[in-house]
Amino acid sequence: MYRKEKIKTLIVEPLTEEILDESFDQISTSDSLKQLSKFETEALECLLVKYDQEPDKRDKIIEALNSGFNNTASDFIVSKILEIDPDTDNNSIEHQQNLEILQNLSEISVTNAIIKAIYHNHYKFENNNRANDLIDLLTDRSFLTVSLLIDFIYNNSKYLDLLIIDKFTMIFHSVGSLSVRSLLHSLDDYDWSERCLEYIKGIIVDFGDESVIPLLTYMKTCSYENKLIAAEIMDMIGHVSAMRIVEALNDTEPTMKLPHFHKLQDLKSHELEKVVYNLYEAMYYHVDFTEYQDQGGDIIATKLGKERIIIQVKSHKNNKDGNRISNFAVQQVKTAQNVYFATKCVVVANNYFSPAAVELARANNVELIDIDSLQALVDNYL
Repeated sequence: MYRKEKIKTLIVEPLTEEILDESFDQISTSDSLKQLSKFETEALECLLVKYDQEPDKRDKIIEALNSGFNNTASDFIVSKILEIDPDTDNNSIEHQQNLEILQNLSEISVTNAIIKAIYHNHYKFENNNRANDLIDLLTDRSFLTVSLLIDFIYNNSKYLDLLIIDKFTMIFHSVGSLSVRSLLHSLDDYDWSERCLEYIKGIIVDFGDESVIPLLTYMKTCSYENKLIAAEIMDMIGHVSAMRIVEALNDTEPTMKLPHFHKLQDLKSHELEKVVYNLYEAMYYHVDFTEYQDQGGDIIATKLGKERIIIQVKSHKNNKDGNRISNFAVQQVKTAQNVYFATKCVVVANNYFSPAAVELARANNVELIDIDSLQALVDNYL
């Protein structure tokens, strides 16, 4: 009991005050938080008792402390893997246990820990099978990895050398063409330095012909300034005719004729998906249709380094008094959240939701956009 009281007095209470003051970002690497990670279970027990009658405060504090624990634990396990002799058996029990621990920690914290390890200890990733297992973890989380890696490059651009850039380039290539689309859209989201802009151009050029279609697609919707950058990249690739580049410079995506209320309600699934796609693009998201539409999500909308939304689109032609969208749509998109490493779930429908769907969405923090809300967004943005 004395141990728990000491933890509560020396660690939990000071951190609680800072967390409730919304300053957790500033203390996420503090000595107190690192110390807390050693006593996480007991510390959380203290909080559960102290805030038993204040669930909102309790949930916020536990979320913050768990986040801090995940960051600390991820950094520790990644460094532990890199410190082991690279010539030892890659299938050792200890190594497999370390990988299992990483797979059970927060994906964002693990991905950030590996990216930071490459930045600080890139030489340890040379001819090291254990380090390659960490790279494989990044590749498996392709959507998340590319977003966090772009954000890391932007925030640390002054300190990147060629060896680190080579390692990051290898990761972009291991992820595949998704990297090209994300790097292109980062031109809209970030104010890149000249040095980093050259680096981004180089990565896209290295993809060769594989990057041409994403470039042409991007040029239909981007600013004229970024069209010039994309045209320069196509010229550097060397396999694109001058005529095609000129056509792309003058090409624009035709604005979709937006439906009014009764027409929204009549749209088929693929038509409604196009409306939602255009809507989130208009709200300055980087938007993609999912590769596997049987996984509960139809569209991914991302603001790099900020938010990643998985969207389930439901078309239902019945009117307000007819059948409503069931809670199955909520279950689907919640499942898809883990598949696509999303930070937020949304179900968009051209009808209304059943009471059961509304209740389940509220319990699982899923946003529902019914036809009234959808029409309001369309009127405002499109």
